[in-house]
Amino acid sequence: MEQKYKAMYSEVYAVLTKLGPGFEIPPRLFEFIRDNRDMDYAPEINNELALDKQNLMSDTIAMFALLKALYWCKDENEKRRLKMVLDGWID
Repeated sequence: MEQKYKAMYSEVYAVLTKLGPGFEIPPRLFEFIRDNRDMDYAPEINNELALDKQNLMSDTIAMFALLKALYWCKDENEKRRLKMVLDGWID
C-alpha cells in the first residue's frame, strides 16, 4: 500500500479514536483502518479545533466526508445537503 494512504489511515484512526457516540463505523472498516495505518506516524489531534483546522491531508478530509455520507447522516435531507456542499467544493 502506498505510504500516502497509510498516513491518511493514521490520521483517520487518530480522529476516530477521539470521536464520541454517534460516530461509529462498521467494526471491519475500523479494523482495516487500524491495521493499514502508518505505525510510525502519530498525528496530534487537538480536540478544540475543527477538522478543517487540524492540518490534515486532503485525503483524510475526503475520507471523513465519505464516512459522514455513508454512516453519520441522519436522513436523506442531510445527505443531499452534504452532496450540495461537496459538489460546490469539488467544482
